[in-house]
Amino acid sequence: MHKQILLLSLFCVVFLSACQRPAEENKSKFPRQANIEKYLQKAKDVSRMAEDRKKDLPVEDLINSTVLTNVSQEMEMDFLAQLFEKNKKSLEKRLLEAYGQKTSDQLGALMRKHTAQAQQSAKEASSTDELAKKLEEVFATQEKELNEFLALHKNASRLTPDQQLLDNAKLQLSHQTEELLAKIRFDYGDRSAELAAPVLDKAVQDYIYAMASAAEETALQQKIDEIASQAEEQILQINAVHADPVGVVEEEKITSLRAEMITAHQTLESYVEPLYGKEAVLQMRKVFNDVLEKTGRTLREKQRLSQKKQILEGLNAAYRQQMLELQKNWNLKLAAAEKK
Repeated sequence: MHKQILLLSLFCVVFLSACQRPAEENKSKFPRQANIEKYLQKAKDVSRMAEDRKKDLPVEDLINSTVLTNVSQEMEMDFLAQLFEKNKKSLEKRLLEAYGQKTSDQLGALMRKHTAQAQQSAKEASSTDELAKKLEEVFATQEKELNEFLALHKNASRLTPDQQLLDNAKLQLSHQTEELLAKIRFDYGDRSAELAAPVLDKAVQDYIYAMASAAEETALQQKIDEIASQAEEQILQINAVHADPVGVVEEEKITSLRAEMITAHQTLESYVEPLYGKEAVLQMRKVFNDVLEKTGRTLREKQRLSQKKQILEGLNAAYRQQMLELQKNWNLKLAAAEKK
């Protein structure tokens, strides 16, 4: 009986112990699980960071040079119209001079003709009556031809230049458009000048044709204005697409570009710091500040836009190269520390 009671007591203890053990184990199981998960996550982070260090840093271009524009010399909107107007006035002055001389010469020749006719009539007349009759005929012819001469010049709507005057005007305009092309080349670059050349050549040819063929002054002026306007619009369109102007970048744009550069670099810093630490970030910042300073200086210099873009692309490449060189040194330093 005693033996049975003892066995029953042991059974109860074992039973109770068996009932209580899972609760005690559950108590200690959660901290252990949390620790295991923590260590696993840490191991994953270390492994991921090790893998990230093997990859090149994701260095983006600091400067987007495609959005750059220069504040350059504005082209005069009526430059060709002014050129044509000046040439037209000069041509008209020479035309009037030539016309006056020509008219004088023609009138003189007409008067000499009539005088010769009168003298011939006097020689041929055999009597006073016959002389009077012949002179009357000469005077009638003289009056008729003089009236026709005056009517011809009075009814002329405009003076038309001869070929010699037109050739001189074309030569003068060709020299002036060459000067204009030189200015376009300096202000807007070789490509703009190259494309503007045939536009100016055609405008000059059309102008000369108008001067030679226009029936009256109002129509001539309207045609000249149209020729100049069309040519100027074509050149402005050429510059809008192909210009490589000399100038500086406006300060508002420089401020915007500077902010974009800082944002891009800070993004890279936030990637680097967990991998290599704050000392690495300070080394990066020194390189970035140097690039930032050179960029600002380049944007403010008065030079051709293509030159600026070339310099800025070079700064982008140098920034990336130096960042990757820094990463190489950081990795070597970490590898040396692990061996110790």
